[in-house]
Amino acid sequence: MKVAWIVCLVPLLAAPAFGQNGWNADAQTCQDQSGDPAIDACTRAIASGQLSQTNLAETYMNRGVEWRHKGDNDRAMADYDEAIRLDPNNAMTYNDRGNVWTDKGDYGRAIAEYDQAIRLNPNYAKAYSNRGVANYYSRNWAASAADFARAHDLNSKDVYAMLWQALAGMRQPDSGWAARLEAQSQGLSQDWPWPLVRFYAGQIDADQVLAAVGGTDSGQQQDRICEAGFYLGEWKLVHGQAREAAEYLEKARSNCPHSYSEYETAVRELKNLGSQ
Repeated sequence: MKVAWIVCLVPLLAAPAFGQNGWNADAQTCQDQSGDPAIDACTRAIASGQLSQTNLAETYMNRGVEWRHKGDNDRAMADYDEAIRLDPNNAMTYNDRGNVWTDKGDYGRAIAEYDQAIRLNPNYAKAYSNRGVANYYSRNWAASAADFARAHDLNSKDVYAMLWQALAGMRQPDSGWAARLEAQSQGLSQDWPWPLVRFYAGQIDADQVLAAVGGTDSGQQQDRICEAGFYLGEWKLVHGQAREAAEYLEKARSNCPHSYSEYETAVRELKNLGSQ
């Protein structure tokens, strides 16, 4: 099944062998590919009548992921609704449907979807992170920080959960976010996004973060510019430096994939800055 997360993607889980458990080649292509080829394969698999109910639900979910990546949230929602009707116990589908509600700006419904995903799978780190984003958008800083703390507890190598937890913590008086960040960062790899952790810890400045972007190819470099722009911009915004914040957030808006929460948040923050 595809994994839709607001912040990043993880490797796909292996599918059943062809001819077993109601699976077919189009369902496999639907799962493995992206964009229009995936959507076309998903549609053929759904219409084939060859899929088991569980695999049919998974294929609707996979197509929903692709519709959302194309920005067609209404079609994504329809596919997630059908996937949940067919398999109401799949936590991933509730998480993915929560992402659509977040995209639509209905954070209450998004949080309810993430709640259900977590009820079905209490160790679902990505659902905690996604709920943390929705709470962040709702300006419920304490709940956001708690969600990202739990996400980090479940995956101690998730540096992005650390950074989001710090951002939510900065917006609360006496939250102790700096001490938590220092404790969480012990023993972590010093590869990217480590420079952002060092910046939040006050060990380097923004210019040094940008100098550390690097990247092995243009795509990786663009992702890192996206992330640097966002996390530097949010820090500047929290600290009342609106002009500099807007400059960094514009880097995020220009470089982040639209499915990233960093992109969505940058767009929202820039809109708010423009209205001030």
